[in-house]
Amino acid sequence: MALAGTLDELFKTLADEKLKKAISHLKSLAPDFLAGEGPGYAGRTEIEGEEIFALHQIYETKPPKEARFEAHRKHIDIQFIHFGEEAMLTAGIEGVEEFVPYDEKSDVAFYGLCAGREITVAAGRAAIFYPADLHAPCLD
Repeated sequence: MALAGTLDELFKTLADEKLKKAISHLKSLAPDFLAGEGPGYAGRTEIEGEEIFALHQIYETKPPKEARFEAHRKHIDIQFIHFGEEAMLTAGIEGVEEFVPYDEKSDVAFYGLCAGREITVAAGRAAIFYPADLHAPCLD
């Protein structure tokens, strides 16, 4: 089940030590961490090798009509909003048709549209998506 909240709220809620390490990394980022970077920026920080890592991206959000549901099998996805605000859709994966097959290297499969719940994540907040959670991030 997807979770959303401030980093402090999520840290207190979670029992998983790997997730706590990831949240601690996000909490340690300076407010100006992405200063000088613009749309299209993508970086990666190894926290604990391939087990725990952070992908840092700057992008323009897109209209909800362009939503694409995705899911991961190996990794839990923490979507942290450093600045701005973004809408995301989330839904259960059960019974939803996969339309772009799972790619093991990138740990992602894409799914058809389905009824989902919209959450809005503002700066300083995050959403956590587990393998059973479809999610469509990056929305206006």
